Amino acid sequence: MTQEQIHEQRKSERYTYMGEAKVGWPGSGALQTAEVLNVSASGCLIQVGSLSEYPLRAVIRSTFESGGYTFDSLATVRRVDHDGALIGVSFLNLNPHARLNLLELIAHDADPTAKTNRTAH
Repeated sequence: MTQEQIHEQRKSERYTYMGEAKVGWPGSGALQTAEVLNVSASGCLIQVGSLSEYPLRAVIRSTFESGGYTFDSLATVRRVDHDGALIGVSFLNLNPHARLNLLELIAHDADPTAKTNRTAH
């Protein structure tokens, strides 16, 4: 599947977003610092470091905040780069409050002029 086909399959437009995130296993309490590279209403692309401990289809916790908006969600790993440094995640079961916080964060900090085709689900 080409990057263009993946982009066309997405439900939500992705926007460039550079911000710190915390990711980890649900319930563990231990979160590692990572960087969100792009975000949409349904998922994001996260740079986790040189080797990711998160395999494809794993359920993880992701949290990030900016401008007074906090977003905290469970997410499914939908894509892992060959070197494991990037993971694409799809947010799970967002309640209306969490979805509103995510949309506010996108409106506040994402660059709406910088739509991206980077491959992440």
